[in-house]
Amino acid sequence: MAETHSTRDLSLGRLIGFCKSRGIDLLLNIVLLAVLWFAYAAVRGVTSDNLAQAMNNASSLLRFQSEVGLPSELAIQESVIDRTGVLRAANFYYIAFHFPVMLGFLGWVWLRHRSSFARIRNVLIGVSSIGLVLHMLYPLAPPRMIGAFTDTAAELGPNPYEMEISSSANQIAAMPSLHVAWALIVAVGIVWILDSPWRYLAILHPVLTVAVVVVTANHYIADAIVGSLLVAAVWMLIRSAAVSSDKVPVSDRNRARALVAGVLPTRTGAQF
Repeated sequence: MAETHSTRDLSLGRLIGFCKSRGIDLLLNIVLLAVLWFAYAAVRGVTSDNLAQAMNNASSLLRFQSEVGLPSELAIQESVIDRTGVLRAANFYYIAFHFPVMLGFLGWVWLRHRSSFARIRNVLIGVSSIGLVLHMLYPLAPPRMIGAFTDTAAELGPNPYEMEISSSANQIAAMPSLHVAWALIVAVGIVWILDSPWRYLAILHPVLTVAVVVVTANHYIADAIVGSLLVAAVWMLIRSAAVSSDKVPVSDRNRARALVAGVLPTRTGAQF
């Protein structure tokens, strides 16, 4: 009987320890993402007064894109400017498929593919952090702020900058496009995690996002290119770091984990 109670107590203790570790892990991840959000708000405050510089940068970027032969965002927008239904749908996609899709994706990875969460989280934090620094160093007005373009959100709605969330939105942070970058992280993450051939349908999300940010005049094509290259660079960097970590002997990794957990004696002469 005593042995039965002991076994039950041990099982209950393990369950409580498991729940605590998962709860702490979840809390730490929430804190990391919250820090990222507050960093975004801080960058908005730093760059909000740089409108003149942002407009100059926009003019220079348009000239550069023309010189290197990139497609004209104005021509693309004008090709659909009379299709109000398409533009309203694009405005809605721009608002509704940015944060919600990323949050849903993170939740899905956390609940169903926990072993992949750290890499996805690190890529998201790395891409977003570098993007925020670039927003601060290179303020860039979006096409909708330039006279030749139509601000489809203001004209047709829904307009995110008339909503309460506008207080945390940096409107001169076009380069790089975090809309495109986040959409690509979701797509690459799904393709990486799943084995089903249907996983490639996730690529439609960044493709549609690029089309949406261009026709709504929220981003330049160069913004989408830089955002995509940023995702590729950060993903490869984190992947390389993971591969290097895998080369560390298992015994050394276990010893390090034990030290962090406070399980392994650290005094001189301890036996491993």
